[in-house]
Amino acid sequence: KTGRLEDDLPSPIAMEVGITGKRPDIGLKVSLNGAARMNLARQSFALAKLDLRVIGNAANLKGLDLKLTGDAAVDGTRHVVDINGIRLQMAGQLDRDALTVALAAPRVEITSAKASGAAVNAELKLAGPGRTVSAKLEVAAVNGTASALNISKFGLDVDALVEGTAVKATLSTPINANLAARTWDLPKIAANITVSGPKIPQKSFALPINAAFKADLNK
Repeated sequence: KTGRLEDDLPSPIAMEVGITGKRPDIGLKVSLNGAARMNLARQSFALAKLDLRVIGNAANLKGLDLKLTGDAAVDGTRHVVDINGIRLQMAGQLDRDALTVALAAPRVEITSAKASGAAVNAELKLAGPGRTVSAKLEVAAVNGTASALNISKFGLDVDALVEGTAVKATLSTPINANLAARTWDLPKIAANITVSGPKIPQKSFALPINAAFKADLNK
């Protein structure tokens, strides 16, 4: 159940639901607790003391156990983002492989006057008889302001072994953004993909990529 959602008034959330289905087979239990606040005129919403838990099975994903906690708020007209203590942990069995996912966003605060916080980190691991995959994401702490936002590094590393073929991939770039103008700039994208194994011609090859990207979401 939830309280009455009114502009800028926090409303408690307490919910437990079961989700079932066939083709694919689904059997999930979901519980959600916390408090929600929204203001449609300002295009803002906030979730406080979020505590989400999902357990069960969903198609090929068995023994799912997902937990999400923390606080988050976004104000679209004031260009404010406030994230505090967001933490995601997930475990399960995907086909024959053990799957784990973790994400931590300790603190991200963006306003028109200042942007600050801590790095955001995420990791995915998949391990089974025919494949292993490890992927790590690192987003450096934000700096600047909402109209001159800077992230010194967005980095992704992937290390996988699938039936004797190894894949290593890296990607990094700084990010500049203007949330008010809705513009994004990735000025120095550097990526490298290396594939090796007995099935690969010449046993291995590497693909370096250097690029830049700009986006104006108003167009």
